[in-house]
Amino acid sequence: MPLGPLKLKSQNLDKATPLLKGQELNAKVTTTFLRGNRIYDNGEVLGKPKGIYLKRPY
Repeated sequence: MPLGPLKLKSQNLDKATPLLKGQELNAKVTTTFLRGNRIYDNGEVLGKPKGIYLKRPY
């Protein structure tokens, strides 16, 4: 997990939050949800991996 400043990068950042463009935030991801399920909590990956590998066409 990277530590330090977080740079906001998004293709739609200009339209959604123009005041945050170029700003650095000191933040840490503590919990992540995917489709209503908690998959990451305080440095621990929860559950088993899901999904299938999609081969790239190139």
